[in-house]
Amino acid sequence: MRRIYINGRIYTMDAAMPYAEAMCTEDGKFLKVGTNFDMEELQIPGVEIIDLNQQSVYPGFIDSHMHLGMLGSNLFECDLVNTGSIEELIERMKAYQKEKQIPKGEWIFGKGWNEDYFDSKRLPSREDLDQISTEHNICLTRGCYHMCVVNSNVLDFLGVDRDNHIIEGGIYDVDENGVPTGICREAALKQVYSAFPPKTKETFKEYIRLSSKYLLSRGLTSVSTDDFMLPGFQKQDVLDAYVELRDANELKLRITEQCLLPDRESLEAFIAKGYRTGKGDDRFKIGQLKLLADGNLGTRTAYMEDAYADDPGNHGFPQYKQEDLNELVQIATAGGFQIAVHAIGDKASGMVITSLEALPEELKQKDLRANLVHCQVLNEGLMDKMQELGVVANVQPIFLHYDVHMAEPRIGAKKLKTSYNWNTMLKRGMHVAFGSDSPIELPDPLFGIYSAVNRRDLNGYPEGGWYPEEKITVDEAISCYTMGSAYATFDDHRKGSIRSGKLADFIVLSENLQEVDPLEIKNLQVLSTYVNGEKVHG
Repeated sequence: MRRIYINGRIYTMDAAMPYAEAMCTEDGKFLKVGTNFDMEELQIPGVEIIDLNQQSVYPGFIDSHMHLGMLGSNLFECDLVNTGSIEELIERMKAYQKEKQIPKGEWIFGKGWNEDYFDSKRLPSREDLDQISTEHNICLTRGCYHMCVVNSNVLDFLGVDRDNHIIEGGIYDVDENGVPTGICREAALKQVYSAFPPKTKETFKEYIRLSSKYLLSRGLTSVSTDDFMLPGFQKQDVLDAYVELRDANELKLRITEQCLLPDRESLEAFIAKGYRTGKGDDRFKIGQLKLLADGNLGTRTAYMEDAYADDPGNHGFPQYKQEDLNELVQIATAGGFQIAVHAIGDKASGMVITSLEALPEELKQKDLRANLVHCQVLNEGLMDKMQELGVVANVQPIFLHYDVHMAEPRIGAKKLKTSYNWNTMLKRGMHVAFGSDSPIELPDPLFGIYSAVNRRDLNGYPEGGWYPEEKITVDEAISCYTMGSAYATFDDHRKGSIRSGKLADFIVLSENLQEVDPLEIKNLQVLSTYVNGEKVHG
C-alpha cells in the first residue's frame, strides 16, 4: 500500500538530503523523500496520507551486537539485575522458586547479578545458593555472562571438587583450602552450561516473540544477534525457529544471526551445510562468524598486554592460541564468512589483528569488514592497524553506565587514554557501529546515544563527563546506530537511512534528539516504530 507522510521533521541520515518534511512508502520501501510539494504527484487513488504534525522522524535504529534469545530468556527467568546484596539475591531466588513451583531435582536459573552493586562487594558462593535449595541444581549468571555461581548440587553433578577443578581456558574458584567456591569463570561456566537440560524450538520462539516486542518499543528495527551461545538449544533449532517465524509473518524485527562456531569442526560442518554470510533475506539472514577471543574487564578475564592495576600478575587469558585463531579466521573467510570477534583487552584485539594480517593476499584484497566487537582497551598502534585493514569498531556505549565506576581501578588511567575512545575513532575516519550487548546491558538505543554524547552513567555521573574529550555529537551517535551498524553487516545500501529505494524502517520520537537537552535524551519516548512501512509499535 502507498502511504504519504507530510509535515514531518525527518532526519534522514542521508548526506545527499539530511532533512526532509515528507516521504512516501510503498511495497516496504521508501518511494520518495523530499517536500510536501514533492509528494503531490504521488497522490494516486487509494493512497493513505498521514500528517506527522511536525513530529521528529529518524531511521530505525540498528543494534550491531546483542543476544536476542538470551534477552527473551531473561524475561522468562529470575531477574537479578540491580540486586543490592547477597541476602536480597537469596530472597529473590526463594520467591521465584516458590512462585514457579519448580519440582525437586530440576534446575533453577537466575541472571544479571553483579557483586559491584552488593553492599558487601563479595562474590556469592555455593553455600549462599545452598540456602536457596539443596534439592535443585541452581545456576546464577553474572550480568557480564562470563561468570556464574552454582550450588553444591551442580558441583557434585559435574564432579568438580578439591581434586578435580582445573580446566583449560577457565577457572573454578577455590577457597584457601582448595575447595571450589561455586564461582565458575569462562570455560568453567561453559562446562556448567553444557549440563543444562535441552530446550525446545518452541521455547526459543517464545523468547524471540517476547524480546522482539520489547525492542520494537525502543525503536530498534534490526539487530545482529548471537544466539548460539544460549544454553540448552541446538543451533539448527535456533535457525529453524527464525525461518518458521519469518514464514508465518511473526518475525517483526530484521535479524542478522552472528554464528558462534568456536572450533574448526563446528565451523567446517556449518559451511558444508551451505551457510554463508548473507544467506537469507531482508527479514532473517546469516551474518558473521562470531568468535570469543577473551573474557571481560568486570571479571578480570579480558586479555591484557599489562597486568591488571588492581590484580598484579593477572593479564587475563585468551580463548585461543594465535595459530588456532588464525586458522579459524582463514577457514571462515575462504568459506564466505565475515568475521566478528569479541575482544575487550588490548592483547586480545592484537591477536585478532594478527589473524587478519595472516590471511592470504587474495583474501585480504576483499571487502572483509571484519568486526572487532567491544574493543574497549586499545592503543594507537592497534587503531592504526584497524584503520588500515578496514576493521569495524563494533562498540557498546551503554557499557559506560557500569564501566565509569570500574574501568580505571582495573586497568589504570594511562590505558584509559586510548580506551572507550569513540570520538578519536570517528575523527580518524574509522567505521564505528553501535550496539548494546543486551542483555548484558539495557538494549535501548536512546540510552546508548545518551552515553556516547554525555559520557555519563544513567544517573548523570560524573558531572562534565568521563574523559569528556571523547564525547561525540548527537548526529554522530545517531549515525553510528543507523548507517554505522548497517555498514557493519554490508547493509548500508539497503537500510540505515531514509532514502528512496531503501527499506522503509523508521521511528517517530516524542521529542527532537538534536534540540533536547543532551542529558534528557535517555528520557525520550518512541511513539511509533515502522518496519517495511508497516507500524509494528505505537
